Amino acid sequence: MIGVVMLRSEVFGRVAAYALILGDVIGLGLYVPTIGIFLSVISVPVLWIWYVLIARRLIQLGSSVSREGKLYRS
Repeated sequence: MIGVVMLRSEVFGRVAAYALILGDVIGLGLYVPTIGIFLSVISVPVLWIWYVLIARRLIQLGSSVSREGKLYRS
């Protein structure tokens, strides 16, 4: 559900949103008998990509806020 909200938002990119949606869908494979654990393990690299993309964007947002704050304080 968060991935769908990210798609509608302009703050995060489409790649991050689709990575989360794909990782969540593959992660639901845990409930498939016999191959569930394998499918769940496959979702881990996809979610790692999502974590990196989100961390990068949050750092960008935080640095722009700190620059703006310094400008106003001077």
